[in-house]
Amino acid sequence: MINNVFLGIVNMIDLCLCITPCLDLKVQLQATDYGNFLQNEPSPIPVSVIDEKLRNHLVVEFQHMRNQSVEPLSNFLDYIT
Repeated sequence: MINNVFLGIVNMIDLCLCITPCLDLKVQLQATDYGNFLQNEPSPIPVSVIDEKLRNHLVVEFQHMRNQSVEPLSNFLDYIT
């Protein structure tokens, strides 16, 4: 089940106000399902690592959603991939 995956308005505002982007990003994302994927990364976190981890998480979530879907959504998700 997907919980707290999408960032809300408050999360987005907090991210925009980050002073030290990589460290603050890690802290802000801990309140969501995205928080766990950066916890083992040493600071400062390179942007390429953040990008790779976010993409991998998105792929896993998309595959989960695709596996749980039924027609016609499943056809659409197959089409866009």
